Amino acid sequence: MTLTVAHSPSFSTTDIAMFPAVSECTITQAATLLGVREGYIEELLDDDLVKHRLENGKRLVDQNSLSDYWQDRKRRHAWLDEMVLMNQEMGLYDD
Repeated sequence: MTLTVAHSPSFSTTDIAMFPAVSECTITQAATLLGVREGYIEELLDDDLVKHRLENGKRLVDQNSLSDYWQDRKRRHAWLDEMVLMNQEMGLYDD
Protein backbone atom coordinates (compact mmCIF):
# COMPACT_ATOMS: atom_id res chain seq x y z
CA MET A 1 0.00 0.00 0.00
CA THR A 2 1.35 3.42 -0.96
CA LEU A 3 0.88 6.18 1.58
CA THR A 4 0.82 9.93 1.29
CA VAL A 5 2.57 11.65 4.20
CA ALA A 6 1.42 15.14 5.05
CA HIS A 7 3.34 17.63 7.12
CA SER A 8 1.86 21.06 7.61
CA PRO A 9 2.68 24.14 9.69
CA SER A 10 -0.16 23.26 12.07
CA PHE A 11 1.60 20.04 13.10
CA SER A 12 4.42 19.90 15.62
CA THR A 13 7.75 18.54 14.43
CA THR A 14 6.76 15.04 15.48
CA ASP A 15 3.21 14.98 14.07
CA ILE A 16 2.48 13.62 10.62
CA ALA A 17 -0.69 12.49 8.90
CA MET A 18 -0.71 9.44 6.66
CA PHE A 19 -3.40 8.60 4.14
CA PRO A 20 -3.60 5.99 1.39
CA ALA A 21 -2.26 7.47 -1.87
CA VAL A 22 -5.47 7.94 -3.82
CA SER A 23 -6.73 10.63 -6.15
CA GLU A 24 -9.51 11.74 -3.79
CA CYS A 25 -9.80 12.56 -0.13
CA THR A 26 -12.45 13.70 2.33
CA ILE A 27 -12.87 17.31 3.40
CA THR A 28 -11.32 16.43 6.76
CA GLN A 29 -8.28 14.83 5.10
CA ALA A 30 -7.88 17.79 2.71
CA ALA A 31 -7.98 20.23 5.63
CA THR A 32 -5.41 18.16 7.53
CA LEU A 33 -3.11 17.97 4.50
CA LEU A 34 -3.13 21.75 4.06
CA GLY A 35 -3.27 22.68 7.74
CA VAL A 36 -6.50 24.67 7.32
CA ARG A 37 -9.98 24.40 8.79
CA GLU A 38 -12.59 22.19 7.17
CA GLY A 39 -14.81 25.21 6.52
CA TYR A 40 -12.10 26.66 4.26
CA ILE A 41 -12.10 23.50 2.14
CA GLU A 42 -15.91 23.58 2.00
CA GLU A 43 -15.77 27.18 0.75
CA LEU A 44 -13.34 26.15 -2.01
CA LEU A 45 -15.73 23.40 -3.08
CA ASP A 46 -18.81 25.66 -2.87
CA ASP A 47 -17.06 28.26 -5.05
CA ASP A 48 -15.97 25.56 -7.55
CA LEU A 49 -12.30 26.45 -7.02
CA VAL A 50 -11.44 22.79 -6.39
CA LYS A 51 -13.02 19.82 -8.15
CA HIS A 52 -15.00 17.31 -6.11
CA ARG A 53 -17.76 14.75 -6.44
CA LEU A 54 -20.52 13.38 -4.23
CA GLU A 55 -20.50 9.77 -3.08
CA ASN A 56 -23.02 8.51 -0.54
CA GLY A 57 -23.72 12.06 0.55
CA LYS A 58 -20.03 12.88 1.14
CA ARG A 59 -18.00 15.28 -0.93
CA LEU A 60 -14.75 13.76 -2.14
CA VAL A 61 -12.04 16.26 -3.01
CA ASP A 62 -9.91 15.73 -6.14
CA GLN A 63 -6.34 15.83 -4.80
CA ASN A 64 -4.82 16.99 -8.10
CA SER A 65 -7.24 19.91 -8.28
CA LEU A 66 -6.57 20.73 -4.62
CA SER A 67 -2.81 20.63 -5.21
CA ASP A 68 -3.10 22.86 -8.29
CA TYR A 69 -5.20 25.38 -6.35
CA TRP A 70 -2.78 25.41 -3.40
CA GLN A 71 0.30 25.85 -5.61
CA ASP A 72 -1.40 28.70 -7.49
CA ARG A 73 -2.35 30.29 -4.17
CA LYS A 74 1.26 30.12 -2.99
CA ARG A 75 2.45 31.74 -6.26
CA ARG A 76 -0.11 34.55 -5.91
CA HIS A 77 0.93 35.22 -2.32
CA ALA A 78 4.62 35.26 -3.28
CA TRP A 79 3.86 37.72 -6.09
CA LEU A 80 1.92 39.99 -3.73
CA ASP A 81 4.75 39.88 -1.18
CA GLU A 82 7.19 40.86 -3.93
CA MET A 83 4.97 43.76 -5.02
CA VAL A 84 4.70 45.08 -1.45
CA LEU A 85 8.49 44.86 -1.06
CA MET A 86 9.05 46.73 -4.33
CA ASN A 87 6.59 49.44 -3.28
CA GLN A 88 8.34 49.77 0.09
CA GLU A 89 11.73 50.07 -1.58
CA MET A 90 10.34 52.79 -3.87
CA GLY A 91 8.78 54.61 -0.90
CA LEU A 92 5.26 54.08 -2.20
CA TYR A 93 4.03 52.03 0.72
CA ASP A 94 3.59 53.41 4.23
CA ASP A 95 4.09 51.04 7.14
